[in-house]
Amino acid sequence: MQSYLRFGSPDLPALVLLPGITSPAQTWAFVGERLGDRYDTVIPDLRGRGFSEGGPHLAYDLDSYAADIEALVGAIGLSAPVLMGHSMGARITIRLARRGRVAFDRAVLIDPPMSGPGRRPYPTGLAWFLDSLDLAQASTDPAVLRDFVPGWSDEHLRTRLEWLRRCDRDAVIASHEGFHTEDIHADLPHLALPTLLMVAGRGGVVSNADLAEIAVLNPRLEVRRVEEAGHMIPWEDEAGFHRALEGSSDAAPTASATAVLPCRSGRWEWSRSICGPSAVSRRVGRTSKLRHGPRTPGRDHRSAFEGDCHAVQASRPKAWHLAAPPAR
Repeated sequence: MQSYLRFGSPDLPALVLLPGITSPAQTWAFVGERLGDRYDTVIPDLRGRGFSEGGPHLAYDLDSYAADIEALVGAIGLSAPVLMGHSMGARITIRLARRGRVAFDRAVLIDPPMSGPGRRPYPTGLAWFLDSLDLAQASTDPAVLRDFVPGWSDEHLRTRLEWLRRCDRDAVIASHEGFHTEDIHADLPHLALPTLLMVAGRGGVVSNADLAEIAVLNPRLEVRRVEEAGHMIPWEDEAGFHRALEGSSDAAPTASATAVLPCRSGRWEWSRSICGPSAVSRRVGRTSKLRHGPRTPGRDHRSAFEGDCHAVQASRPKAWHLAAPPAR
């Protein structure tokens, strides 16, 4: 079972935004609202996050995440969407582009972890993630997270506290391990899509040495640096994040200043869809079983999109806040 948020109108060009390791879709709603003015914007809960299925029976490798997104694009009928990913979502974006099983229009990589086998570790250790998960389970005070994400607004802290409770611990542990065991550098030369690489000026996740290596592996990538932001770019410099997407010179481009996401008009709307057994309203599609990537004993590598897909319409994203989500 997988869920997603949707902003904009189906008659707009499509965009799929893949969040990071501890960011359910709702934490990106403030970005989705703005992108929904120009794009039919879909933000999935990756497996083990939000309302999507999680647990130790699932695999949390790049190919399994990618298979879910391939099935999602087919299930809701998106045509050549823009593919955008932040952090772990950017690594999934790279793998999706390498696999080539779905046609995407362009790609946007937002500060992808450049760790991997034999490389420097990801700057944020596993303990940081697990400690924040424990605090979110134990406290109702968003201030407990302030030291983890300094400078965030109270509203973003409240949202993060609420939705961290919907991050499966097994998923976080396995995904963090994947930062060090899965090699995206081998995928980079195969990115044939027009691709923007957005780098946080204060993040430390993509270093200057990484950028030099990327330029050799795939010189077609356009790089833009958001100088005043750390790794969580839109939370720390929302204006700079959108300037980088829209091609403003204020975003410190290292290549041409072409707009990545041209401005389009459109209405705003929201929906949540769940694939799997459900008693909610409208059936919107069905996909066949998908099995991709190496098999691991005891791990389910099937796509989350097995069975029927349904959609629920709501007036505002706040509908997800009517009841506190159960702890996992």
